[in-house]
Amino acid sequence: MDGTNATPQDPAKSTTPRGHETPTKIPSARSDGDGGHVDFLRLVRRRCPTLSRAWDASDEERAAWAREAAEQERRDTDTSRQAAWGRLARALGPDYADATIGAFQVYADPAVATRQRRILEALSRYMDGLPDALKAGENVLLYGPSGTGKDLLLSALAKAAILQHGRHITWQRGSRFFLEARAAMGSGEADLLDRYARVGILYLSDPLPPIGPLTAHQAAMLYEVVDERYRQRRPSWVSLNVASRGEAENRLGVQIIDRLAAGALTAHFDWPSYRRSAGSPIPYQGATPSALEENRPSARTVASGVAKTTRKPPNSGGEIE
Repeated sequence: MDGTNATPQDPAKSTTPRGHETPTKIPSARSDGDGGHVDFLRLVRRRCPTLSRAWDASDEERAAWAREAAEQERRDTDTSRQAAWGRLARALGPDYADATIGAFQVYADPAVATRQRRILEALSRYMDGLPDALKAGENVLLYGPSGTGKDLLLSALAKAAILQHGRHITWQRGSRFFLEARAAMGSGEADLLDRYARVGILYLSDPLPPIGPLTAHQAAMLYEVVDERYRQRRPSWVSLNVASRGEAENRLGVQIIDRLAAGALTAHFDWPSYRRSAGSPIPYQGATPSALEENRPSARTVASGVAKTTRKPPNSGGEIE
């Protein structure tokens, strides 16, 4: 017999577990007034003390409960964000667990210190306007010799994005990305590309081999990720261990660098490695006046319901040297 035409079960033969019996005398609403509603709610109040307390609460008590609920939500949010940063910090390593803009050590050499402070100011402004920067899909491209602080500062951005704004960050070393790309050759390439192309913020640390240019397969995989993210306006934060913009283009390819740098905050870390420096670095003490203009998107147009950005070409005065 189908469920639609089933015969009602005899209450005396009910198989409902004891303690879960349906009350047999719950008054129902009557069409001749509200008495049924009132009787039903009184019964619910007797059976649910918590609901009864809420029913009888004063406006002050309800306001206090709302504040308590909001505070608990805030604590839960903070806990979740701290856990997310903890996972990323463990992946990045202990040197980056306490990453902040202020942790960067400005060199004692006055000329170098001036260039470093200009970059720190620009990154501080990017961090202050992070929601708008992410919405616009603005990349960050930091390049220069190894040991100059690029990943320390990108880690500081990642920390702020997670703890202050609840953003999801996907971080990967370039060498590990290329190992994954090699393992995925053939049937797994589409899934790998989709995974890296669709994340909210992609942070790639030095996507270069130790020596020489990318292989054809490495360049093709990286280009697909960078191009898709560029077209979909998803921000990429990239550090590159190269001496110059020209070396970056020679080793990664002009097309990849062009997309990473378009509309981006791009900075050249052109000083000696901190690990080898004898320049007596000193802690960064905060921003000083600067007339820098980052290479940011300059105008937005809307066509066919799709928001697009008119981006300044790379090296249009926005690169920080």
